[in-house]
Amino acid sequence: MRNFSIIMVFMFLLSCSHKDTKNITDSGTKEIKVNLYAEKKKSFDFFTFNSFIALETNDESLIQEIKKIAFNNDKIYILDAKQKCIFVFDRTGKYLFKIDRHGESSVEYLSSSDFFIDNRDSMLYILDGTSGKILQTDLTGNFINRFDVEKGYSFTKLPNNQWLMFMGNAGASRDNKIFNNIFIFDKNFKVLREFLPINNYMIGLKYTYGTVNSSISVYDGKTFVLPFLSNFIYTYDGANEILHTEYEIVFGNNSYPQIEEKTNDAEVKSILKRMQAGDIPSRVSNFIKINHIILFKYSYEDGIPLCLYNENTLKTELINSDFDDTGLLFTAPVVYFSDKKIDKVLCILDSYHFGICKSKNKDSPVIKEMDDAIGGIEDPNPILVFYDMKNM
Repeated sequence: MRNFSIIMVFMFLLSCSHKDTKNITDSGTKEIKVNLYAEKKKSFDFFTFNSFIALETNDESLIQEIKKIAFNNDKIYILDAKQKCIFVFDRTGKYLFKIDRHGESSVEYLSSSDFFIDNRDSMLYILDGTSGKILQTDLTGNFINRFDVEKGYSFTKLPNNQWLMFMGNAGASRDNKIFNNIFIFDKNFKVLREFLPINNYMIGLKYTYGTVNSSISVYDGKTFVLPFLSNFIYTYDGANEILHTEYEIVFGNNSYPQIEEKTNDAEVKSILKRMQAGDIPSRVSNFIKINHIILFKYSYEDGIPLCLYNENTLKTELINSDFDDTGLLFTAPVVYFSDKKIDKVLCILDSYHFGICKSKNKDSPVIKEMDDAIGGIEDPNPILVFYDMKNM
């Protein structure tokens, strides 16, 4: 069952900057301890259905794979990396238009790895991580400017007007003795600082895991970075130019092997083989933080459990994907971005799993409402399902 479809990168734990090795700190790092064999709870013990958005399905709006979701003003921007375009819907799910600048000219991109909406200048920035450039457009996709950058995976604008980019192993160059995995750019995308050297063996390798697996998330004005195959969640302090190890995920008895900068090739191969076999947990993905609750996924043995951590009680719970109390299949929550405070959990219900919901819980009022919203289309676009967290 293991969906080890893999996309970019892996990280080690050593910290270093090409300017000052003291620019990473683990002072005050919080441990999140996970009992791999704890009883898995039901989703409705922690989450309650709030609302849904059925994305309109027509010949122009067919989505293959959602890579990123951002809510901005009255619109929903959805990156489909397979089709190399951004679909735009209104808040009711009605399709509006798509931004597609795929091509080989200087004002086009070979790939659409990530995007960022900047409301400070009403601009859209699209990262072409394959060729190493960022296109600046207006919010409808009209070209404004181009910036040449390093090849990378995802990026975001920081509160101080600088940019943070997570590079990823696959785009790393062997030209430099040390290639770092987190870059800080100034407002014009000039490199200021670098952090986290990549294990040399991992350069060029790609690892993926499902969809909507953002390595960057933003909550309450703080930027979190979760490198692939790493059990560390970092935050960047722009005022002090420091990358901080915010959280460490500790599995079991803390004997979990880590791939560090100087781990040799044989050890790396052995660890990756054990991960793929399910002998040890695979990478942590989708770091979500709402108030004092933290959520993330990992792969282990024959499943992909959701882990919930309560910062107030320091208690960790494991949750299985199952049917909620409305009859919907509670799929694993995903990272999303919003111009408003994020206080709800978002799950994506694709057409296959919605069909399962209908066959098993056909009398559910919520499922009937969704079916009506879809309009009887056999293979509709995904449905965005929002949940509130119960008082914890």
